[in-house]
Amino acid sequence: MGRWVYYLKMLGYNIEGIDYAEKIVKRLNDRFPSLKIRREDILSIKVPDNYYEAYISLGVFEHFEDGPDQAIAEAKRVVANKGIMIVSIPTLNPLRKLKKFLGFYGKQSGEFYQYLYTEREFLKIFKKHGFEIVKITYAGSYKGIKDELFKKISKKVYETLRASGNKDTTEKGIVLFNIIKFFVNLFPVRYLFGHTMILVCLNRK
Repeated sequence: MGRWVYYLKMLGYNIEGIDYAEKIVKRLNDRFPSLKIRREDILSIKVPDNYYEAYISLGVFEHFEDGPDQAIAEAKRVVANKGIMIVSIPTLNPLRKLKKFLGFYGKQSGEFYQYLYTEREFLKIFKKHGFEIVKITYAGSYKGIKDELFKKISKKVYETLRASGNKDTTEKGIVLFNIIKFFVNLFPVRYLFGHTMILVCLNRK
């Protein structure tokens, strides 16, 4: 969260960040005192109605065991009419759907962590709350491939990708990085294997 607040502030936006984790908020406040970041629950944001022109939520709504409705309803309250909302969540992409159908995941147990949503499921929730869908896209295809298919092989590839950012990287490594980057950013690849679904919508009141 902190990096996005910092980045958008540097671009000139009047932005503030909210996080429920007290230690994270304190660390960010200590390191970047000029940033407006505070500890708060997104289910009950202490601002008036229609306060924000835009609302960004990256990887949050899927972590509510009772579902995202309360968080989305509160977002609708605080975002102005025709305000923009950008949301990312992990998606049940076609590869994961196939693995689920074939029984690869088995019965889930242990403490709840997050849900995976299909495009249809998540669009239905947002439309129910009165949002107009502007765009939907996918990202994180490399992570989707890494997590679901080739963990050992992809670890070596990931190390190559990391090394590509070093000044001592070989020309061979840079070429491999560019090929992989081109491949994983193709839309069909992002759709089939993308870890994350990104939704852009307008608040209609």
